[in-house]
Amino acid sequence: MNPYLIIGLLIAWAASLGGVGWWQNEAGHVAERTTWQGKESTELRLANTKVLALEEAARKTEQDHAASLAEIATDYERKLSDANKQRADDVAAVRAGTLRLRDPNPPGQRACGDPTGAVAAGPGQCDGGAPGELSGDLAEFLVTEADRADGVARQLTACQRVVMEDRDN
Repeated sequence: MNPYLIIGLLIAWAASLGGVGWWQNEAGHVAERTTWQGKESTELRLANTKVLALEEAARKTEQDHAASLAEIATDYERKLSDANKQRADDVAAVRAGTLRLRDPNPPGQRACGDPTGAVAAGPGQCDGGAPGELSGDLAEFLVTEADRADGVARQLTACQRVVMEDRDN
């Protein structure tokens, strides 16, 4: 046989072996890439589902928080309105004389009774002013100041409820 023919056949055979090897290597990479991409897309789909569920939960929590804050505000406004009405009623009662404030221990009177030992006015006698009764202006001032102090307490209570609601979320 011709040595050139044998060398040519050997070169062709080696080239075909190289070509088949390169083709199999490329096919392996493609199969590996396809498997990897399938795995990645499955993980991405699961992650997107989890993100969506977490966003829904966060939205629900945010809506519940907003509803709680709205309830606190509504309750505070209602209590404020009731307190303003009560204060107006009390001031009107003080001015009309139907609400009177007294000091139980006015100066010059002992806690256990009249310092002079006199008997209280009986029937047919003029009662006069009640001992220790505060003036109308002073009573009105005290009613207004008491309402202002109660207003601070109401506001503080509402603030505490807001802080507690914020801490829970």
